[in-house]
Amino acid sequence: PLYSASNTEYNAHQINYFLSEKDHWSLEQEELERSLEEGLKSAAGMCLPRAIVIINPGNPTGAVLTKDKIKMVLQFAHKHNLVVLADEVYQHNVYDPESKFHSFRSVLHEMGGRISEEVELA
Repeated sequence: PLYSASNTEYNAHQINYFLSEKDHWSLEQEELERSLEEGLKSAAGMCLPRAIVIINPGNPTGAVLTKDKIKMVLQFAHKHNLVVLADEVYQHNVYDPESKFHSFRSVLHEMGGRISEEVELA
C-alpha cells in the first residue's frame, strides 16, 4: 500500500509484476520483461518507467531472493535505466535455514564494473 499510495499522490502509473509461486515466490526475468512491455502498451505513451520496487524478503510470503535473482534484477534495471528501490526492512525475518539474505547493495558492489557505477540504488 505504501508504494501504490505514493504513486497516487504523485500521479504516477504503477506497472505490476507477478512472482513465481512454483519458484518459492521468486522473480523471473521473463515476467519483468512482460510486465514492463504490457505496462508501456497500456499506458499509451503516458508512462516512462523510472524505478523498480523490490521487497526482499517478501511480505507476506517471507521469500528471500537468491544472489542470482538479485543480480538478474540489477541487470534488468541497468538495461532499462531504472532506479532500484530495495525495501529490505524484513531482512532479519528470515526463518528458512536454507535461505540467506543478501542486500542489493552488497550484490551490486560485488558485481563491480559499469553496472555497479551506473545502477542507482535506494
